Amino acid sequence: MNNKKVSVLLALALAFTTLLTACGGNGASESAAKPAGEVLRGSIEKQFEVESAHSNMNAVLNVDFPEEAKQDPSVAMVEPFLKEAKLNMEQTAIMKEGLAYSTIEAEAGGQKVNGEMAMVSPTKMVFKSDLVSDVVVFDMEEIMTMAQQMGGGTAPNMPTSFNAMFTEEFKPVVTAYLDIVDEAFKGNEPTERATEEIEFSTGKESLDMITYSYKSNDEVLAFVEKVANNILTSEKIYDLMFKNEAILGLMGEDAKAQVPSKEDFEKSMKMAKDMFDQEFPKAKDEMAKVVDIKDITFKVGIDKDGYMRYSKMVFDGVIKQGEFDLPVKLELVSDVDSINAIKKEDVKAIEYNEDEAISFQDLMMGMLMGGMDVDVIEDDMSDDDMMLYDDEMDMEDDMEEMDDEE
Repeated sequence: MNNKKVSVLLALALAFTTLLTACGGNGASESAAKPAGEVLRGSIEKQFEVESAHSNMNAVLNVDFPEEAKQDPSVAMVEPFLKEAKLNMEQTAIMKEGLAYSTIEAEAGGQKVNGEMAMVSPTKMVFKSDLVSDVVVFDMEEIMTMAQQMGGGTAPNMPTSFNAMFTEEFKPVVTAYLDIVDEAFKGNEPTERATEEIEFSTGKESLDMITYSYKSNDEVLAFVEKVANNILTSEKIYDLMFKNEAILGLMGEDAKAQVPSKEDFEKSMKMAKDMFDQEFPKAKDEMAKVVDIKDITFKVGIDKDGYMRYSKMVFDGVIKQGEFDLPVKLELVSDVDSINAIKKEDVKAIEYNEDEAISFQDLMMGMLMGGMDVDVIEDDMSDDDMMLYDDEMDMEDDMEEMDDEE
């Protein structure tokens, strides 16, 4: 798949991921009589009242490779793993204490993998599965520190807490983000709204079900055009993005120093609008070369108290790959069957020895080095070995430079 196709697909993914987020953040409501936007925003703001929850998530991915594509050995190798691939996750969490336990089951290509994941503090999570012999530790403080060091201190000042999105400290950021989303998505009304009965493990409940659904490339492009014009012509977007202390607080110092003046921003937006008006009419033909959308749907269900209890996302379409087409269907369904009823003893823990665990960073480094254990590499190589290794690397670099010059 060439870069242009990848760019278009990423743009679509970003647009609809943002819509998904927007659908999770647009209004406070206990009644289906209120506007959808108000209800949806309230369902996100209501998350700050959630202290604990039990949830379930099920996903199914199916990529239907044509017979001619399977003649390629590399395709034949991955095809079974993309045919009816399934993922199930069940989670019990006490967000306010930074505790959570999840079981994960994945099935693909006739193989099953089981795993466990536990949040042991607001900043540390551990993962155990059939795939890795060691317990893997995700320490967000260490990961963010490394990101800032690698970025020369320019990395965003993102929170290190896994549940930071719904802590009081982060609430102003969520509110600011929702203001931007409201401005960008204004005028996009749901395609369907109805009261629907959903079966939970605790029994049936009646939910206000709000659905956004797009059944063709043209419908998707109409949505994208409306959102783009909302942003490019907005008189509020500059203040929402660059005058809000909560958002500025997430930026690195270098990024803050580069915030444009309002005048410069408005000039750049006008130029972007002119370019968009000129280029967007070509998008229909370009998009048709990459994908044929049959259905993109996001459905969210909100209970009488304003809590988001159910969501369903569907992608059904044909990805055009070289000489053949790939029908792809992804369906993801989540439900929350218990809110604020979990006790501390209900949350399991993963027992592990810190000395036998491996950090996420070291795991990734080991994979980059061909699956080798980073600790073993360091232990087995003496200082002389390391110096010899560095000399060999330098010599290879010099030889490559000489070849380039020739």
